[in-house]
Amino acid sequence: MHNIMSTRHHARNSYTHVYLHATVTGADTFTFLLLHACGARKLEAFICVLILTMAICFFINVGYAQPDAVAMASVHTASTRMHAHALVTQSTAVKHKQP
Repeated sequence: MHNIMSTRHHARNSYTHVYLHATVTGADTFTFLLLHACGARKLEAFICVLILTMAICFFINVGYAQPDAVAMASVHTASTRMHAHALVTQSTAVKHKQP
């Protein structure tokens, strides 16, 4: 009985979340339309503020996580080498393809 009640409570909350997210999305849309009507520069400035906010939050999260920079760089280097090798292999196969 407890599981059924918690499932119903969860379903009710998820519907509330859907309406909340739909309302926020609608507000965002009308904000963008209003700023667009005020001028393209204001819209561009607003989008720059949003991107800057996301970048600040990202770097704050990276600061809290304190990842190993050497390990991240080595993974990036390895994946770059792997992609470069795949590109060379593909281009070589295309050059030597028989009609």
